[in-house]
Amino acid sequence: MAEALNRTEREFLLNCGICGGRLTDPRILDCLHSFCKECLVIKQEQATKKDVVICELCGTHTCLFNDSIDSLTTNIFVMNIGRVEEITNSNCSFYCTFCEDQGDSEEASSRCLTCGDWLCLACARRHCGTTVTKRHKVVTLDDVRVDPQHRPELRKLYESKCISHDEKLRKFCSKCETPVCSECEHSDHKKHTVIPLEDVVEEVQDNLSNALEMYEVIEECDIEPDMQMAKRFQEVTNKEKTLLQIVHSARERLIQEIQQQATAAELAISQPFEAVKMLLSESMELEKKRSESTQKSRLFCEKLQQEGLKGESVHFRDLLQRVKKGDRKRAQLEFPPEINVNVNELSFPKLFSVSVSEPVSPVEIPRVRSPV
Repeated sequence: MAEALNRTEREFLLNCGICGGRLTDPRILDCLHSFCKECLVIKQEQATKKDVVICELCGTHTCLFNDSIDSLTTNIFVMNIGRVEEITNSNCSFYCTFCEDQGDSEEASSRCLTCGDWLCLACARRHCGTTVTKRHKVVTLDDVRVDPQHRPELRKLYESKCISHDEKLRKFCSKCETPVCSECEHSDHKKHTVIPLEDVVEEVQDNLSNALEMYEVIEECDIEPDMQMAKRFQEVTNKEKTLLQIVHSARERLIQEIQQQATAAELAISQPFEAVKMLLSESMELEKKRSESTQKSRLFCEKLQQEGLKGESVHFRDLLQRVKKGDRKRAQLEFPPEINVNVNELSFPKLFSVSVSEPVSPVEIPRVRSPV
């Protein structure tokens, strides 16, 4: 039984490696990779060499006959799978074959799995009641999409037929290397060697088995380098993480050292200046008191001179004489040598240099094996 494609298989088989969309008129290259015909035409128009097409995925060269993309084999297998996928995995609308022949566009609700006709509700009833087609298998479109057992029957509807006679291809002409129908065998290929199609299919199956074996060997050979690359990638990632941790630790250590040294420097600056500022504050307070005392003495003299009575003034004769004779000059305020400290002469702790304890070894990138 043909099973539905999973998402990965659908992308690998049905999507174009150039445009990324669903394959249209797919052409297959010698490497078994398929692309849209139109994508290959555009690619070839831009190519320098016109007699070969280079695979976008693996770089394999495929020769072109007469420099034409039309010489490439049409991938009818992928094309037919895409047709079945379109029916079973989408909400696309299909139209009744018989109604279209009459010029109408009636949406189909069923399909005949014997002759492949799309049928609307009315035509489906007639199809099942006509003598010629009453034994045909007609199923609803909903059943086709739900029941996986119909997939092989749908695939058979797209089996290649003779272009000239619309018959199934049952024989193979060895001379022309092409499948033929019974009519072709007895007409155009009458004098050619014609063998049963099954014999050629058996040969194709053998070639497919050999190809599968070859690709399995290639995949097995790719596993070890892939694992080595993944391992090396992890090693590089871990090394990067380790080095970044070392740098971050050094940064934190440096910040802590700078903070400690800044604190020490602030203390080295503050201590002498605090002492000087305290001395200045005491001197300023003392000066203030002296100034006030001078003002009081002067005010007493001034008022006594202006308003003092004779008897009062005479009372201070001896005292004023002593004041006149005494040395009342104020001593010059002297500051300690600390006040003249030059900030450039202050000693600051020397900043340490960051050293990485773990040696940094060069990262070695392994070589990538060329594709087979």
